[in-house]
Amino acid sequence: MTIEQLEQSRAKLIHRRNRLQDEENKIEGELLALDSLIRHKKKSENRRIIAFDDVHRFLHTMNRFFLWMERKLNLHFTYANFCQMITNKFRLENKRKQGEFLSEDTILSYFKKIKRGDWELA
Repeated sequence: MTIEQLEQSRAKLIHRRNRLQDEENKIEGELLALDSLIRHKKKSENRRIIAFDDVHRFLHTMNRFFLWMERKLNLHFTYANFCQMITNKFRLENKRKQGEFLSEDTILSYFKKIKRGDWELA
């Protein structure tokens, strides 16, 4: 074999090694994503379920908690972020659809009603 052929073989091997490293990095990223999904799924299965009859009172309590955090702790975040936190910890039953739960958007609309005073506690 000539030096040129040996250098070409070496270049091919280096190229192959780089492709394998890229593939290994891709697989590693996919594994991390799957691990994250598994952890999230396990956490979501452990969320506390709030019965529909208690949703009204629960959301009023959470609204008071939100206002307290803003006022006393000087924490400023949006109702949308707060709704995300609620849906990560709790599942609120939906009255209209049996076995389904309220979405973040629905909870946010309830908070807006509470803020306007359209949805008072009985």
